[in-house]
Amino acid sequence: MPPNVSRVPRVYAAGVFDWWNSVELWVIGLPFAAQFPLVLAVLLPLFVVLAWLIDRAVDSVSARLRPWASADQPAAAEPTAAERDA
Repeated sequence: MPPNVSRVPRVYAAGVFDWWNSVELWVIGLPFAAQFPLVLAVLLPLFVVLAWLIDRAVDSVSARLRPWASADQPAAAEPTAAERDA
């Protein structure tokens, strides 16, 4: 294996780490009134997507664990007042 092939991921990772470190330092240097909305603007959409992914995963697992509950069969609805009176 050539010697510089293994260095490519390390160099890339070092660049990402340096960039992230500079972003952290920039955010820390901001006043709290600017930090709070900035962090919310980044984290809120991230957590919404994460919650959606968790919801989909739980739905998928629960559907596999309950094969007898088919989504094609609607639940039995209670009769309406007109149907009871007829």
